[in-house]
Amino acid sequence: MKAEKAAQIMKRIGRFEMAQANIKAQAKAEVAAVNAQCESMVKDEQRKIDYLKDIVLAPLEAFVRAQLSGKNDGKTYKTLWGNVSFPKDRDIFKVEDKTAALEWGKVNLAELVEVRSSVEEVLPAKALEAHFKETGEVPTGCSFTVGVERLKLTAAAKAEVKS
Repeated sequence: MKAEKAAQIMKRIGRFEMAQANIKAQAKAEVAAVNAQCESMVKDEQRKIDYLKDIVLAPLEAFVRAQLSGKNDGKTYKTLWGNVSFPKDRDIFKVEDKTAALEWGKVNLAELVEVRSSVEEVLPAKALEAHFKETGEVPTGCSFTVGVERLKLTAAAKAEVKS
């Protein structure tokens, strides 16, 4: 009797495990379907944003630049719904290849090349950047990225509605 009872219990456990596996598989399929639907919805909303930006931002930028021309700060246009501004990313000067920059410096800025030990010569990055700022010449082994001015919209704080 005990072996028969144990076999029945093992069959029940097996059925429960199968039901559990089916539930997990179904849940996984439903999650995948919901994720796909959400992804599609997000892409649809992004298309709407891109469309509105395409038809609104260029004329808005032209209008705001016209309004700001001749003003002292010339960077921010205040409206009831927020501000429109034109911040500029900072310029970036970077020494990418120290060896090439050092070789260039030996020829063009020999007076700035430092010997820190008997085997090591260096040309300080600050000296290279100062030379670039002064002359506009980008030394070999260095790069310069101009900061980009971009349109920025800042929404005004929501006013409290009193009844």
